[in-house]
Amino acid sequence: MNRKLLLSALAAAALVFTACGAVGKPDPTTITKRNEGNSSYSEFEDISEATDVMTDPSSDSSSDDSSQAEKSEELIEKEKKEQEQKEKIEKTVEKTMKKMSAEEKVGQLFIVRPDALETDFSAATVNDDKAVGVTYVDDQMKVNLDKYYVGGVAVYNKNITDESQLKTLIEDLQSESKLPLFVGVEEEGGRISTISNNDNFDVKKYESMNSVGKSEDADSAKSVGKTIGGYLNKLGFNLNFAPVADVYSNPENTIIGDRAFSSEPETAAKLVVAEIKGLKEKKIMSAVKHFPGHGDVSGGTNGVIASTSKNWVELMQCEIIPFTETFNVTDMVMVGHITAPKVADDGLPASLSKEMVSGKLRKELGYDGVVITDSMSASSIINSYNSGEAAVRAINAGVDIILAPYDLNEAYTAVFEAVESGTISEERLDESVKRILTLKAEYGLIK
Repeated sequence: MNRKLLLSALAAAALVFTACGAVGKPDPTTITKRNEGNSSYSEFEDISEATDVMTDPSSDSSSDDSSQAEKSEELIEKEKKEQEQKEKIEKTVEKTMKKMSAEEKVGQLFIVRPDALETDFSAATVNDDKAVGVTYVDDQMKVNLDKYYVGGVAVYNKNITDESQLKTLIEDLQSESKLPLFVGVEEEGGRISTISNNDNFDVKKYESMNSVGKSEDADSAKSVGKTIGGYLNKLGFNLNFAPVADVYSNPENTIIGDRAFSSEPETAAKLVVAEIKGLKEKKIMSAVKHFPGHGDVSGGTNGVIASTSKNWVELMQCEIIPFTETFNVTDMVMVGHITAPKVADDGLPASLSKEMVSGKLRKELGYDGVVITDSMSASSIINSYNSGEAAVRAINAGVDIILAPYDLNEAYTAVFEAVESGTISEERLDESVKRILTLKAEYGLIK
């Protein structure tokens, strides 16, 4: 983050009281650096023991020196392996991209409902959760996998009957796709859980993440990630549209409510990071949501775009903290359809706003990973934008993946034509495709 901007923000923050608490909230970037790579935030808990060892005159200094030398060698070897792996992934991505056409690159920008690949379905049917849904891969879907080259699929309730059927659906989608797919599902634990709320699956159920968060125990949150990740991996998924990184800062906001771990940003941050690490252990990617924070907004239902009345300093003191804490561990950041009129002048929801995505999330906060939109079939989006316009705006804003466009053909065609005309530059396209393929390579989807 720009040092001058950070100092200014901190100075202003000292005078601001927010819904999450009063003065003295730590700067999110400081938290990230202090706790980097530590899901339990306990790296300083045993400092007294460490001090005793360092100051004990009876301790064997030569043994300590030897131990330090061994650790240094281990660290050097670890860093060497990490660098080799990084270089291997870079070569894999570069090799893959050289073989890709513009059409294939555009396709990678989309994670769609399986139903969108069924030509006989109208857009209304595709996006109606109560309508018929595809439960197996037919010839039409095979053709459209070769036509749109989508980067992934998002499975919903209407695509599932039982475990055997679901496994077969996912396996067939993967086998028919030219490049391996992200296969995602919304499994937060609690009321928004596609698998655990289906009676045909014998998996652990959670009351809510808020109930888990009451203990403020990182191990419990990590256990949630390992449990959910375990059964998702077994079914064939590789991506979870979770965890919720929103702060439950407004008790009257029931959209998020008990889906959030806590009303305290630092507690929410600690538990979100822990859950992500649990998911990772089971090889499940995470997508923290909903940037810049959905816990204290107005609107968001009945087609009304959600909006926050907070300015950037206020957001930085509360809602932004759990997001910045995850930057070193999360695989994706999901941007919500949330306007922030006191932060961005463009009047657009964050998912379509260059000020919010490229300006705030990427440049100011320093996040360079994959950015995905919230579902683009949300009524708050389709009431104001057609699928093509929304997709092009999002990509030019700095988003990498369009999730569940209302009309796939319209969205795909608009993005492809924008690339051909230069409205979306080739450099901008390649930037997103590289991030997407790098993530797939990191999880062994492409080799």
